[in-house]
Amino acid sequence: MNANRTIVSPEDEAAIRRALDSFVKASLDQDWDRFIATFDSEPICMPAGAPALTTHDAIRAFYTRFPALDALELVPESLEAAGALVVEVGRYQFTAGEFSDRGKYIHLWRRGDAGEWRLYRNIANSDGASSS
Repeated sequence: MNANRTIVSPEDEAAIRRALDSFVKASLDQDWDRFIATFDSEPICMPAGAPALTTHDAIRAFYTRFPALDALELVPESLEAAGALVVEVGRYQFTAGEFSDRGKYIHLWRRGDAGEWRLYRNIANSDGASSS
């Protein structure tokens, strides 16, 4: 184990996993208000195959044009504290009608003013889209 790694507290890990669950459920439900609420006030979202999105309005516009998801799975593989941030590395897969994709992602979580964890940076990288 790298001596520079900082362990995320069990409480923070549980809070981040709840925020991630809310992100997934909001995506599946197409509840864009709840989806956007998971993001920090200064977000950068880098979806696979698209330009960086740097405002809540840009993120909302991108995802509302995306086909409705039939399934979405985000699997965190590691959570690591990095100063005031938590780095989450994981893998994803989703289906939307006849389209499916899988890949990997990195989330940076930042604690909000009320102590909640918000998605500060989000980058996804496809392993290669495929049709179902």
